[in-house]
Amino acid sequence: MTENHRSPESPANVLIVDDDGDICEAVKAMLEELGIEEIQVARNGEEAVTEMKARRYDLVFLDLLMPRLDGFGVLTALRDVEEESRPGRVVVMSAHVRATAVSAMRTLGADDLLVKPFELEDLAEKAQIVV
Repeated sequence: MTENHRSPESPANVLIVDDDGDICEAVKAMLEELGIEEIQVARNGEEAVTEMKARRYDLVFLDLLMPRLDGFGVLTALRDVEEESRPGRVVVMSAHVRATAVSAMRTLGADDLLVKPFELEDLAEKAQIVV
């Protein structure tokens, strides 16, 4: 069993949004390794928006490129969610990001970027969990 690395300021509940099941499982396993127990998964942007309207998440890992509604669409939809219901932090995940996309993500409300592929330490840093 791994040591729980969660500090009191660590996120208590996390939503992973990615259409790639392998990525979802990998991120979930890493978060569990870091001591996060409440983890939900949405397989597309529409599911993510529904989840975020129903429950406030401390942290959302959001894939940028997805079918039906991409990460930009999710970030735009979050503007219509009441302030107290919005996620504490949104970290966008992507393998291909241009400087203009990073600027657009930040303008739409993303807090950080996690470049794929990534390691446990990278994910912990973006989640603001001390390893």
